Amino acid sequence: MNQNSFEQLNVDQVVFWEPEDGRVFENGVYALDTETELLDAEQPQKIPRMVIAAVYNGEKAYFLITRTIADFLQIHADLIVVMHNAAFDLAVINQEIAGNFDVYSPVEAGKVRDTQILHRLYDLATTGSGELDGSSLEKSCRKHLGIEVEKDIKDESGQSVRKNFGPWLNRPSDLPPIYLEYLLGDVSATYQLYLKFHSLYKQLWGSTIRDRPFGFIDESRLREAWEQHGSLTHHIQLKGAIVLDVVTRNGLPVDKDQLAVFRHELQEEQKTILEGLLKYEYRPGKGSSKTLQNILEQEERKNGICFLRTNTGKISTKAEHLEPYKESLPFIGLYLRFQKNEKRLGSFLDKMQKGVMHPTFDILKNTGRTSAFGDISSQNLPRDEKVRNLFVASPGHVLISADFNGYFWQNRCRRMGLKNASFSKY
Repeated sequence: MNQNSFEQLNVDQVVFWEPEDGRVFENGVYALDTETELLDAEQPQKIPRMVIAAVYNGEKAYFLITRTIADFLQIHADLIVVMHNAAFDLAVINQEIAGNFDVYSPVEAGKVRDTQILHRLYDLATTGSGELDGSSLEKSCRKHLGIEVEKDIKDESGQSVRKNFGPWLNRPSDLPPIYLEYLLGDVSATYQLYLKFHSLYKQLWGSTIRDRPFGFIDESRLREAWEQHGSLTHHIQLKGAIVLDVVTRNGLPVDKDQLAVFRHELQEEQKTILEGLLKYEYRPGKGSSKTLQNILEQEERKNGICFLRTNTGKISTKAEHLEPYKESLPFIGLYLRFQKNEKRLGSFLDKMQKGVMHPTFDILKNTGRTSAFGDISSQNLPRDEKVRNLFVASPGHVLISADFNGYFWQNRCRRMGLKNASFSKY
């Protein structure tokens, strides 16, 4: 295990690799990092152009350009390659070399490691929190290596090195030394971070064998799971990150004509509902909560019922708490319909007018689930088919609707020896 600090990499001793140099890393693991032009603030989903990349195996480092990176990856395809936020780096590389080398084949072969995902999975396993915030290369190195990765570096003109690789697009060999040093710092940090996680994960393996936590069957089952799905499901998370990154970049097209019709229908319906609410002297909006409480209290007294209260003693206005009364109490029915329509309009239909929605995803929340945010929370669309049918396939493509069958998981668990596992079809 090479323990060199990444400050010791000498840019004068690192060369631009050429295909005739052949295989330069014989075995084991190497890290890869790309530097790109600045992200487009108006089109953040657009993949930026690659300016330069660097690779490092703990002993030797090389610079790669768009003309040579496909050959390098092909020649070293049997080795494990490590990146920090691999979904981004792979998308950048794929844009430059598509057709020359399938950059995602190493992912399918289990040859790619993402130190950002390893960081999050390790924290989730050991502390119960593996959130995206705090998983940057800088913060990961600070936490797990005790080393500061300098990101706020300025060149001679006072420009941020991190954000100023773009001017050297198509002429990376002209990059000033300070830019090359910055790149080497990142790729070396990524390599050393992987070595640290490799050690930490071995300790987790040992503690799992020793302590036999809930769900543990035997060592062979654990080894089978780690080989198939990656340490702490790393391989699954990486594939998920890549697929969802593609969804973000491609976006979700909307049928704008159908959207316009549906929005108009809801807006007209809201006008009618509002007329009904005004008969109770209730006007939705800012400052209406006190009036709402008064009306609900009157409904209690008039109908001899008792609504669910919050910890502060107020009547809960959550939809699930008022739903049982929507048929028997006209005001409740009107109020819930108005709130439902407002959410459909404000959270979805109004936003969808831009035509193509680009949701952003976080692959790993503390619950183990994925979350969506950004342009639209695509994982929380209303169950209303009128809303869901507004999303259409882009020209030349089709939409596929699929769901897992509980019986699949039941059979899987039985093969793993969990004979009493019970799942219902969903």
